Amino acid sequence: MSITIMIFVRPQKSNQTFRIGTIASVEDEKGNFHTANYTFMSKMRQMHQLIGIISGLFEFAGGFTYAYSIIKGKTKPSRATWFIWSLAGIMIFSTYYASGAETTLWQPAAAVLWNIAFAFLSLKFGVGGLTKTDIFCFTGSLLSALLWILTKNPVIALTWIVIVGAIGSIPTIIKVYKDPSKEDLMTWTLWFLAATLNILAINEFSFATTIYPLECAPVIGIIFVLVLRGKSKKS
Repeated sequence: MSITIMIFVRPQKSNQTFRIGTIASVEDEKGNFHTANYTFMSKMRQMHQLIGIISGLFEFAGGFTYAYSIIKGKTKPSRATWFIWSLAGIMIFSTYYASGAETTLWQPAAAVLWNIAFAFLSLKFGVGGLTKTDIFCFTGSLLSALLWILTKNPVIALTWIVIVGAIGSIPTIIKVYKDPSKEDLMTWTLWFLAATLNILAINEFSFATTIYPLECAPVIGIIFVLVLRGKSKKS
């Protein structure tokens, strides 16, 4: 793809001064040229970047509320989920960055830091880890991680990572379905907002840049709805 930038000058009627703008002529894979306002494209990118940063801040804030809830004994994290999500988080961030994603990197960056922290906190404060479901999920995630290591294609790698993340959510979904009182509603609200905003932060739509946000939001959404339903029934 080649880009040709052309500078043009047009009068600004309000004060009769001149304003310099830019037009980008973009050549696609078929050799066709498309013209777009470069200034507009730049502003859109800045907007997506801002949304991505806000998404990351929501994710980071949710980590503090979750850590507080764990330490206070109000939340019992699933050991299987957080160790699998730690593994998946490292793979997601590295592969997602390599695939060219930029505006949507803030949320997974914050997530991977907290995932590792919660994995260690779950050793003392968490539940599970040795059930048949947990062992099945661990095995599935390790096999997917092995395939991630063996493949050199970032798209294929991201696909396997998404599978790892989905598998990792199963123990928590089962736990929340049985007993939603052991999860923090504020945390999952913040994380659901973060995941939703991260979809809006997508700047360039491709399989590699969209697969993670489009997988993350529904998974977090399911847990959020289950926790919300449990809290509503209790009240």
